Amino acid sequence: MTRLAWIGVFALALAWALAPAAAYARPACTDHAAAVAALARNYGERLIARAVTTRGAILEIFASAKGRNGKHTSWTAIITIPGGPACIVAAGRDWGARKPGRNT
Repeated sequence: MTRLAWIGVFALALAWALAPAAAYARPACTDHAAAVAALARNYGERLIARAVTTRGAILEIFASAKGRNGKHTSWTAIITIPGGPACIVAAGRDWGARKPGRNT
């Protein structure tokens, strides 16, 4: 392979490797009420946990109904800054809560 071809392959590999990181760099933000309505309508998720961060933002976990394995089939974490937007910071599947005091 020529040097130019190797540079092209390297650039393509680098772009592919960095693409997922770029997706995590900017969370999806919207009005809190709109986010809650969309999670309920599109995924059947409802609020299951809420906490206040040390900086005063509100962290909320939304999850769908439990599946056969006893875990919620989908979940979404939202951070809301008082007076600001609600931003989806993480989402996934198989949310399973643990009892306080257990690390495993």
